[in-house]
Amino acid sequence: MVIKRLVSVLLLLLIIFQIHHFQRKVDHIRLYEQSNETLYFLPQPEVMHTMSMGYHHLSAEIMWVRSILLYSDFVMSCKESESEWLLSTLRAVKYLDPEWRSVYFWGGTMLSLCKHIDGSDELFIAGSAQFPDDAFFPFSVAMNALLERNDTELALDWMQRAANKDTAPPWYKAAVGGLLKEGQGQDASIRYLEEQLKDENLRPNVRSLTEYRLNLLRHEMAQSQLEHLRDQWRDTHEEPLDDLNMLGDIPADPFGVGWVQSGDGRIRSGLLEAQEAKRVVEQETSWLMRKDWGQQ
Repeated sequence: MVIKRLVSVLLLLLIIFQIHHFQRKVDHIRLYEQSNETLYFLPQPEVMHTMSMGYHHLSAEIMWVRSILLYSDFVMSCKESESEWLLSTLRAVKYLDPEWRSVYFWGGTMLSLCKHIDGSDELFIAGSAQFPDDAFFPFSVAMNALLERNDTELALDWMQRAANKDTAPPWYKAAVGGLLKEGQGQDASIRYLEEQLKDENLRPNVRSLTEYRLNLLRHEMAQSQLEHLRDQWRDTHEEPLDDLNMLGDIPADPFGVGWVQSGDGRIRSGLLEAQEAKRVVEQETSWLMRKDWGQQ
């Protein structure tokens, strides 16, 4: 009996020691190993379908609202983890409510703005399969192929599929013709987004995202023109160009902020330059926060 009590006391002391040890370790992690990374739950479509217990559409709507809210926070500088979370969530929403067109329509657009082009194509292609008469989805795949993959042949294939549908607006066929001419891809894309903005029923947040994407395209065209003019000026004067206004009548910044020459040699809108600087600072901060300063 005495031996059993002695063993019990020893075990209790051992447990107390381990708890104290782990508590100190937790304090060290909490105080010295902080991270600015956000963890996201990645839902499994089949599991979510079972857990919804028949309330599939309601669960899809709740997850959709959650997607929109978080997306609005990170859309300007999407990280890979954020894009993967968004795709995973949209897959679950699509599985729960496969006939909900907005999931494919806006989900694919959101992912393209986050530069997750594989995920964007996945939703647009799924939308094309779910709504075979809808010309928007194959045309959107074509836009991704043209703007993000620089694959004119793939873009032309999908654009022709879109233009041949009864619901396709007449200018889709003109866009197909434009793709057959070198350098017409961006013009077709700009026309595409301009046509979207003519829809008076666009919700304010959707209109804002569409305008942002349109301005990005206009920015790319103006940026290319400005950098070409700058290079010509340097070749002529054999010295760096400090003031872009010396180029004369230059294209306006689509974002309305003004052009700046970045340290990496590119010319950007002041808005995009500020976003790039913020992204770099966040990366450096994340790296610093992960270092175990307590062991230095």
